[in-house]
Amino acid sequence: MGADPGPACYGRGGNEPTLTDANVVLRRISKENFLGGRMTIYPELSEKIIAEKIAKKLGISVVEAAEGIVNVAAANMANAVRLVSIARGYDPREFVMIAFGGSGPLHAPLIAKDLGIPEVLIPRWPGIVSALGALISDVRHDIMKTYIRVLDEDIAEDLEQQYIDLESRMIELLHREGFDENNIFIQREADMRYVGQWRSLTISMPKPIDHSSIITIIEKFHTEHEREYNYSDRSQRIELYAIRVIGVGLIKNIKLLKIEKIEGSIEYARKGYREVYYQGSYMKFDIYDREKLKAGASIEGPAIIEQMDTTILIPPNTIAIVDEYGNILMKVR
Repeated sequence: MGADPGPACYGRGGNEPTLTDANVVLRRISKENFLGGRMTIYPELSEKIIAEKIAKKLGISVVEAAEGIVNVAAANMANAVRLVSIARGYDPREFVMIAFGGSGPLHAPLIAKDLGIPEVLIPRWPGIVSALGALISDVRHDIMKTYIRVLDEDIAEDLEQQYIDLESRMIELLHREGFDENNIFIQREADMRYVGQWRSLTISMPKPIDHSSIITIIEKFHTEHEREYNYSDRSQRIELYAIRVIGVGLIKNIKLLKIEKIEGSIEYARKGYREVYYQGSYMKFDIYDREKLKAGASIEGPAIIEQMDTTILIPPNTIAIVDEYGNILMKVR
């Protein structure tokens, strides 16, 4: 897997400007420390392709074009977050953004500032978070069955039996995969809607289902509909569309290693500084080596933290604090 031919700066024939090229031109990505110094990149190729494809056509400088690329990309990422938060009735200002992947920590502060998210959490090894998650995540299966009925007390007994049957199938499946009763978690859900609608909402379901719990389910649906669509109609009948059982085989938790605590100055982790183009002008950014940062270290931007699998941007007036597990919590202002 990987980019082929990739950004122009890779020197492999890439002939379109990319987000990586833009960050190289802005000097947010280090030529000397790309992949921890394991890979040579060519900033002059990034400058050439951005100049030819964008800057000359718009009559602007190469760095202005590069920052425009970054700003457009960050705006698009922020819009994607809005679709899964504001559009669904959640306020992003109440959440912490987790930045991972090689590119995430470089752009997350810009996205968080746009959305008003107050904190950004950067794992110790952002570039391998997905791979690590695949190794340590619990095993999950979904079994779904179409079940179209009006939700009322008359269906309580049949609905409960339907769930019991699905749960039996799920437990048998997880047993075959090596999970015993102590490591199995079962959850019930149902897709439902107002009669006549085509769009449904997924609602968690209780165990057992009886006449009294049907009343609770109906009220939960109205409440969720109000949150999701900003209205509800308690005079409307509710229709079940499908029922679902989620089965989780619990994997043994791993023990994360703590890092050494800081004593005194963090100058030991400072590599120097670099003139970085940020918000229309060059600015002095202190450069830090993440591998040398200890728990309790506090860095105030403008700064950049470099490591093998990513680059972390700390904008001006932003503080980044290293926790005892080596994660970085960034306070965005």
